[in-house]
Amino acid sequence: DFEKKDEKILGLVSQNFAAGIVKNVAGKSQALLNGNEKCNYAVYIGKNKAPGIVHGSYKDNYLSIKFIPIWIDIQVGDEVTTSGKDNIFFKGLKVGKVLGIKKKADMQEAIVEPYAKALREEYFYVYKKESKEKLPQPKNSNK
Repeated sequence: DFEKKDEKILGLVSQNFAAGIVKNVAGKSQALLNGNEKCNYAVYIGKNKAPGIVHGSYKDNYLSIKFIPIWIDIQVGDEVTTSGKDNIFFKGLKVGKVLGIKKKADMQEAIVEPYAKALREEYFYVYKKESKEKLPQPKNSNK
């Protein structure tokens, strides 16, 4: 029942965890839960804050985090949090825990167990970052 008129992507929160995103589709809000291939947002992994992108599901109940630089060390057990870099979520909202890592030639992919159990929830909250208020600009005095 969330009214959405603009095209900005918003964050979907459940039980204080990142649960997905909200988009405007034909003038109506559409929630895309974690695991949906079109549910993408920026995250950090572990203490080294390796950047990555949530990108759909991996075998039903797990998330795939892609585009992790190969030169940044990540470990099984690392916590995944939102980075805030995409202005969808604020920095530091918990997403899940790394269960496995796939090393590729030019990047890494992490398999993550999400904290939000989105299919069991009845209610979600939408996170919307409000823009800072514009301060009045000083008037130029041309003498």
